Amino acid sequence: MNEKQEVPKTGTFVEAWNETAKEAHATAIEKGWWDTDRSYGECIALMHSELSEALEGARNNNPPDKHVPKFKSTEAELADEVIRIMDFGQARGLRIAEAILAKIEHNKTRPHKHGNKEF
Repeated sequence: MNEKQEVPKTGTFVEAWNETAKEAHATAIEKGWWDTDRSYGECIALMHSELSEALEGARNNNPPDKHVPKFKSTEAELADEVIRIMDFGQARGLRIAEAILAKIEHNKTRPHKHGNKEF
């Protein structure tokens, strides 16, 4: 997508994301996670921790999650990652859903492996 095109600000994905983000943030507030303002660094470090937990689940043969056992540990930890992103984005007024759509469109224009990067 070139920079002159606008990403739609409404639509099923954006609306669903934003409604779910509001719910995730309201729950985080209710549970005391926003009793004091949280720094960008703290929030991003906690996002890192969820990805590390997903990796550990995969390293341990991806057992059922102990909190939601109908899902594998990696599924549950990646869900936690998205919830943290939603919570943070809602708290900071970030347009993450719109950015996701814009990045998907942008990625369609990139070369193979973004110029043959190894990984």
